[in-house]
Formats: sequence, C-alpha cells, structure tokens
Amino acid sequence: STLSLRRQRQMCIRDRQRLDGAKILSFQINEQLSKLSMQYAKLEIFCTTRDDEAPAEGGLESVEILVSTNPGAKAEALAKIASGGELSRISLAIQVIAAQTSQIPSLVFDEVDVGIGGGVAKSIGNLLRNLGEKAQILCVTHQAQVASQGHHHFSVTKVTGEHGTLTCIEELSGEAVVNEIARMLGGDDFTDESLAHAEQMIISD
Repeated sequence: STLSLRRQRQMCIRDRQRLDGAKILSFQINEQLSKLSMQYAKLEIFCTTRDDEAPAEGGLESVEILVSTNPGAKAEALAKIASGGELSRISLAIQVIAAQTSQIPSLVFDEVDVGIGGGVAKSIGNLLRNLGEKAQILCVTHQAQVASQGHHHFSVTKVTGEHGTLTCIEELSGEAVVNEIARMLGGDDFTDESLAHAEQMIISD
C-alpha cells in the first residue's frame, strides 16, 4: 500500500542518517584519540539492522563499538581489547565529542586519567580545560598534569574518627594551589624544586 511504501521510505532515510552519523562520529572520536597519544587506535561504530521491525528502545538497529589499538590489529569489542588507561581515554574522547552538540551544563569526570601519566596526562588536562570553556567540568584526578590546568581547585580529603569517616572539600587558591600540585608531584615532603616545578606547570597552563 501507499502507506506501507511511505513507511519503508522513511525507515530507509532514518537508517541512512544513522549510518552516516556513525561514520562521522567514529571519525571525530579517532581525531580526539590521536590527540591523546592513541594515534594508532581506530574506533568504529557498527549499526546492524534488526530482523524484527517492532519498535525498540535503541531503534531499528543494534549498535556496537569496535576498536583496534595497534596497527594492523583486528577491530574487536571495546570491552575485550582496551586496557584501563585506553578505556579512560576512549571514554573521554567520546564525551568530548558528545559535549560539543549537547546542552548538558555540567560534566563530571571521575579519575578519567587512571593508568596514564606524563605527556598523555597533560594532553588530557588540556582537553578538559578547553571543554571547560563550553560547560562546567568537574574532574577528580590524582595527576598533577591534569590538576594544574584547572580554572578552580579543590582538595578532597577523608578524615576518619570514632564515629566514622568524613569527606572534606576545601577550596584552594594562590599558594595553596602550588603546594597541592607540588604534593601531587612529590608527596607530602615536597621540596623547593617541586614547588618551582608546580608553579611553572600552573603558569604554563
């Protein structure tokens, strides 16, 4: 019937839009991954049409994310092939791209930099800082390279007493920020060298 043909045509258009969107999203995520020292990673989003035409929460297709992290490696399911540090970076890349088109006013990243360090941590800090220009970003981190790039700083500590454990949050500013970055770099017994390093990190960012 005419109604049936119209419905099939609309379904084909939606299918094509979703497939095209998956390709664009994959490309954008891979661009972000290259900035996070995963230049050999390749993420692909596959949409497979369901046999059952009945309406489903995820639409008429099942969506799967496959990734390969080394040149020439076969793309496999994300959960199967990625390490903890790689999962953190892939998650961040996806959220960065999603945030560019969403209206979400605040995003929370809880230790998204687990399992990484050095230059990669600095890249993540830079990415989060840039994202902070478009939305409010709350980031929990143990990495000095990430923390040094924040617009505002808070120290989170736990105090254990007779009646349980309390979580304390203290806003830091000025010299207290430098001291905390230095502590993250070298422990509680920080030196003049670590203080100078921390101050330089904050200035350069």
